[in-house]
Amino acid sequence: MADLSELEQTKLKDLFDRLDSDGDGLITPDDLKALCAEAGNELDDEQAEALIARADPDGEGTVNFENFCACVLIRGAIRRRLLVLYQLFKEIDTDDTGCISPDNLKELVAQTGADVTDEQIDELVGAIDQTDEGTINFKEFVVALIVVLKAAAGEEE
Repeated sequence: MADLSELEQTKLKDLFDRLDSDGDGLITPDDLKALCAEAGNELDDEQAEALIARADPDGEGTVNFENFCACVLIRGAIRRRLLVLYQLFKEIDTDDTGCISPDNLKELVAQTGADVTDEQIDELVGAIDQTDEGTINFKEFVVALIVVLKAAAGEEE
């Protein structure tokens, strides 16, 4: 929890305590269901257990404060990375269509002065495009970056 300021820890502890309806220091599926019911929403056993499992590394079916904080930190880091990737995606999508087109990539290549042919760009788009629309949507962009990063790190897909 060294990654959290005292104020952040206090806020997380308050949230944790709110979720821990019986005050036993653990968030259980029943705690989540009670909170949802209080908010006017129903959560079935399977849904509650699945939510707990995401933050329960030891598989005990409960989440303590330390695991709760770790989960929040991990999800926050992932969210921040996705926002950075989305900003990069938007910068490449200069015509603001919500997809990266071959023309967007050609414009980027021209700006950088890289030696890449139009045919290579078309091949790249074809390799990444899973919807056969001739463009790259955000999900395809992220998946392609993950593949590239894994390859650079020497990992297999």
